Amino acid sequence: MEFPPFPIRLQTIFKPLLGLWLLGLGACSNRDLNWAPKLYTPLAKSTLSIQNIPGLQNQVFASSSGNFNLAGGGVLGFTGTVPFVVPFSGASTTPATFNIGNNYVSSFALDTLVFSGRLTNPLPITLNRGMRIVIRNVGQATPAIVHTTNRDIPANGTYTFSETALNVNLNDNLSLAIEDIGSPGSATPVTFNPGTPLSVSYQFRFAIGSITFLPNRSIPMQIDDSFRFNFQNAQEITGDILLNKESNFPLSLQVQVLFLTGGSIVGAVPPTGIAIAAGTPASPTFGQTRVSASDLLNQLKTADGIRVLAVFTTPATPATINKNSALRVQLTADAQVKLNNQ
Repeated sequence: MEFPPFPIRLQTIFKPLLGLWLLGLGACSNRDLNWAPKLYTPLAKSTLSIQNIPGLQNQVFASSSGNFNLAGGGVLGFTGTVPFVVPFSGASTTPATFNIGNNYVSSFALDTLVFSGRLTNPLPITLNRGMRIVIRNVGQATPAIVHTTNRDIPANGTYTFSETALNVNLNDNLSLAIEDIGSPGSATPVTFNPGTPLSVSYQFRFAIGSITFLPNRSIPMQIDDSFRFNFQNAQEITGDILLNKESNFPLSLQVQVLFLTGGSIVGAVPPTGIAIAAGTPASPTFGQTRVSASDLLNQLKTADGIRVLAVFTTPATPATINKNSALRVQLTADAQVKLNNQ
């Protein structure tokens, strides 16, 4: 069995076949306009991959937790009003650690990483250009990505930055530090306010190449989209829904398609989900499930949304899955539509 290519975005595509309508109309008598054409037509199709894991779908991580105390017992040790500040260089902050994944990611292999943000200097002295804003994997000396400031930051000033890197490996546990901090100082008295830290707000935008997942985790992939069923005025709909599946995903999946009205679930295909075995690009796994769905087909007349879910469970060792591993699904209605034109 081979399916046609699917786009990565969910598409709802219920378009009645004109020929079938005409056949049904021709079968009607002039005195009885109750007729029930037979339809066999796609409802929806979708492709899911690790890029559809909730929390990773927007491919953005943002934080403002990079706060560093330079004065008042911090790196520089200035407190209150001082008569002057001598020039200095080479100061560094203690790294601040943070996590970008969740409870199931061990590491990311990224095709592209954009590291951007804003650095705020609350000090009463200028900070020299050439400071380094550094992201490292915790426990590793080599930076994962670095931005070097290209201008001085005046007292109480801000600095925006953006840095792009290719083929970056990020662990879930990272650190942020500011290194090579320097200043021309001040020849006149200035006042340092304790507890006003040098701060960095930042975000990552990334294109995922692969993800290594932690062992023994149950992880969902999900796509939501709008849905419209073009038989709101049908008197009755009877028949089945067919769920076709093709997977080159390296782990088995539990698959289910939900139909929604106003955000509430009105039906599912199949009702309790169904398993599909692991596959490979060279040997994908195929399957078809037929569900008796007369009640659901009639409920679809008010449905306005659709959600495709696929859940996989990692084995007892870390599992690496790349962006090209995917599940493709297609829903087809095999139904009879009773119309009343009297």
